[in-house]
Amino acid sequence: MNAASVSSLLHEGSVISTRIGQNSIWYRNVVYSTQDNMIQLGLTVDYLENLIMPGSKIILKHTCEYFEYIFEGIVSNIQTAMPANITVHINKAEEIINTRIFPRYDTYFASDMKPVWDDKTYFSIITNISLGGVAFASKHVYDYGEECDVCIYMPNSPKICCRGKVIRKSDKGEYIDYSMQFVDMDEENSNRVSEYLDMQGEIVEKMKADFFENVKKHLK
Repeated sequence: MNAASVSSLLHEGSVISTRIGQNSIWYRNVVYSTQDNMIQLGLTVDYLENLIMPGSKIILKHTCEYFEYIFEGIVSNIQTAMPANITVHINKAEEIINTRIFPRYDTYFASDMKPVWDDKTYFSIITNISLGGVAFASKHVYDYGEECDVCIYMPNSPKICCRGKVIRKSDKGEYIDYSMQFVDMDEENSNRVSEYLDMQGEIVEKMKADFFENVKKHLK
């Protein structure tokens, strides 16, 4: 996949996920502009906290109905005058078939998981969530197809409890990255997940609206 395809897939006002350097945390950002394999994004506090500099590596993630696109690039310019922004030179692009039925959002929640055949509970971090399941990071080794009773602790909200099944795993060295499919969840907990996802969708729409109402007019 050609790196220049970024300008045909991402447009001003698009909300994407971004990751700085070796950081494993995804941050949302708004696309200011694109041209060929160059993309302009907002300079956010999250980037400053990660000590972003010209030459920093950055990864962009854009998900649509049928595909997920991963773009790798280098920060080529940082403009501090308002509206502060960065320019990224994309040098690698990858297209992945999106097999997920439901929209998902990157997030970071503490979770306890108890395998159904184990008396112990193990800590994990939920890294994204959808109506169909979650991704999570853990040091505990789970088997493919293993089912667990899960409790997800969401800030300022009752915890979500359900049962899930491990469907993917990838060893990252310091932890293992898993995907889990929900296999049993009652209506109350399902509604809590839906409410959270609706709230995330509203946040994305507000980010788009803020760009077009308050930022675009100041771009040169």
